[in-house]
Amino acid sequence: MKKILSVFGLAISLVSYGQNEEDVLRYSYQQLSGTPRSLGMGGSMGALGADLSAIHSNPAGLAMYRSNYYLAGIGFQNRKTESSYIAQGGLDRNQNFNIPNLGIVFTQLSMEKGKQATSGIVNVQVAFSMNRTNNFNQHFRFSALNESSSILDYFGERAYGYTTSELSSDLQSVPGQAWNTYLINEDPNNPNTYYANLPNQITMLQDAVVTRSGRQQDFNAAFALNISHRLYLGMSLRLNTLKFSETFHWEEATVDQSIAKQNMSYEFKYNTQGSGYSARLGALLRINDFVRLGLAWQSPVTYQLNDEYSSSMSSNNFNPGQSYSYQSDPGQFNYNLRIPGRVDGNIAIILPKIASLSFDLEQVRHQDGRLSSPQYGFGPENTQVSTLLKTSYNYRIGAEFLAGPMRYRVGYARYENPLKSDYSANLNLDTYYYTAGLGYLGRSGFYCDAALVLQQNQSLFTPYTLAPGGRTYYSAVNKNLATRVVLGIGARF
Repeated sequence: MKKILSVFGLAISLVSYGQNEEDVLRYSYQQLSGTPRSLGMGGSMGALGADLSAIHSNPAGLAMYRSNYYLAGIGFQNRKTESSYIAQGGLDRNQNFNIPNLGIVFTQLSMEKGKQATSGIVNVQVAFSMNRTNNFNQHFRFSALNESSSILDYFGERAYGYTTSELSSDLQSVPGQAWNTYLINEDPNNPNTYYANLPNQITMLQDAVVTRSGRQQDFNAAFALNISHRLYLGMSLRLNTLKFSETFHWEEATVDQSIAKQNMSYEFKYNTQGSGYSARLGALLRINDFVRLGLAWQSPVTYQLNDEYSSSMSSNNFNPGQSYSYQSDPGQFNYNLRIPGRVDGNIAIILPKIASLSFDLEQVRHQDGRLSSPQYGFGPENTQVSTLLKTSYNYRIGAEFLAGPMRYRVGYARYENPLKSDYSANLNLDTYYYTAGLGYLGRSGFYCDAALVLQQNQSLFTPYTLAPGGRTYYSAVNKNLATRVVLGIGARF
């Protein structure tokens, strides 16, 4: 079985916790985000402008504002995960409230002889915002009888090359904990080679619980200008922040009633946080009153990250009549992670005072992500990034209909699977968004928007991998359904 990655719920192996290709994919993949107006239109606001979502899509759109504006939003997400592992099912949910975006735009109009200028630089905008680009909150579990392999097989492979004396004195690593809890034995015919402390014919009851939390969000400062109501230019500078936590809890027990019951547990906790800087440049061209074209580029982001991690392991009756339990000391590691930039193309068709239709196409070269550290070269990991990941194309389409002060919106988006087809396990791992929105714009400039976002995708979670030619291991197939409700209020001032 090919090794598959874990991100945003693609797949994961215990082999690859932290500082690897998984990090590149998790943090370079961004969920559909933006203001309630933008979300209601499937996030396709690149060429429309006059919305605070322009700061993180195409900052040139800020130049279409003709007044000062502010926005404050609040969101709620309900996420359901259905897991299938060795033909057994599991269902779990989690909910959370968040602040998806805040922002303010200041507008300066150019004046000529007491009137607003119509040529040259006719207005300038300065804007500030906070935008959440990823929500990592998720909880899922799965359980099944496995007659083919055990996580103890994985522990045995991890211990290869260590001497028994090294393992006996090591309670910090997974191989050392597995040895000291009697979960693995040394092969008497092959020194420094280990195998699971289980009979050849096994049936293990396996149970996994995965809990994730965290977010990615940007703090933006932007500048835009309007040239003769024809060409619009913009730039945003960003502080990119992230925080991610995952707890993986695994239990196994023998079910053969002819022998004394054996059971074990393993838990791995992993926390990452850090920040980086990036910039986004954008341009819009107003062809006429009905058509606008846009182009935007976001620079790569180099995060400075700190990982903290720990593991614990316990066993009962693998050494007959004895129980053992060990907890590692917390470890940490500092490194840099560069995630790739993005290029966006935008088009909008506008029927003044009636409706608008917009389309965005985004390119992300995930294979350009890189890890680096003075302490470690990351050669194999960066090779994996180039081997497993590809360029993905994400598209968003939306429409807005005007009826007096009311706005009605619909949208759709598809974010392409970043894994090359050879590593997608013949599953469709694209992510789909279906959106709808409602807005009210008063004469005073007060507005209120609401959006509903339905997100669907499949993912894989591989709790452990084994070397080719050994026992068979399995992946859980997750069907993920997330529902978001986002509300926002703002006003002209």
